[in-house]
Amino acid sequence: MKPAPECALCLLRWFYDKAAVGLQREQKFKLFREISKVLVQSFYPNTNLGRASNTIIEQVAEFISMAAPEYKDIKAKSNKLVKDVLSRASNFVMQSKTDEERFLKAVWLATLGNVAPLAKLKKAMTFEDALNVMEGKGPLPHVIGDIFNCVQTSQRILYISDNAGEIGFDSLLISELKQMGAKVTLAVKAKPLFEDATLEDAEFFLLHNLADEVLGIKGFFVPDAMGNRIDRALKESDLVMVKGTGNYEAVEGELKGKAIIYMLKVKCGPVAHSTGTKAGEFVARLDAPT
Repeated sequence: MKPAPECALCLLRWFYDKAAVGLQREQKFKLFREISKVLVQSFYPNTNLGRASNTIIEQVAEFISMAAPEYKDIKAKSNKLVKDVLSRASNFVMQSKTDEERFLKAVWLATLGNVAPLAKLKKAMTFEDALNVMEGKGPLPHVIGDIFNCVQTSQRILYISDNAGEIGFDSLLISELKQMGAKVTLAVKAKPLFEDATLEDAEFFLLHNLADEVLGIKGFFVPDAMGNRIDRALKESDLVMVKGTGNYEAVEGELKGKAIIYMLKVKCGPVAHSTGTKAGEFVARLDAPT
């Protein structure tokens, strides 16, 4: 996604709020300067926001590592909450009249799980939107394009995850993808990055037994810039499924000739404009290959 000018301010605020947890006054000033330095040097109208974010991650790695313990308990509680309702969520998916309905219900839950705020996460995520839909309440995500037919005709899928907790809902969708005959490679973070899902979170939901391959990546997924194994998985895939706002910003417009399904909560004006929706809404959108 091509950035709007205010995206620089959002990146600055996002990284600062999340990494400044527990820092002393002088450390906070250093953190602010390091983030600002990257943005001054790399933020242009054609900047890939994922690539800029990954440069910031490298620049402030020490502060991200220092913040990791602050998010560990929040992630664990978020994972447990989803684990406790996963049986009910599975029943919700399975109680469908058609294969397409079952698939779409899994997409709804995976999409509605994308609730982590842009600002610092202060407590475990509650996933009220997903729970409400399971009870027949609340608005459904906007589904744009024939995503069911796209998945039916896909043999190899690269699935880019987002946050802890919600990756439990992803497991239901990945199970559906497997039942539809696809081979699935799941990408998670190799190292802690705030509330993002890591290899440890994937193992908590037994995704190493469900997906054909689980790969750890550094930072945000940027096409053809992640290393041999993930770049190979991208090349071999005929469909990429992308979770979350940050990954949407990094991938949208970067993959030509590849089908992509985005699943996210629209959390800002530029992403709302890009997706053709409104801020605060959930969307599952197919971008067909061109």
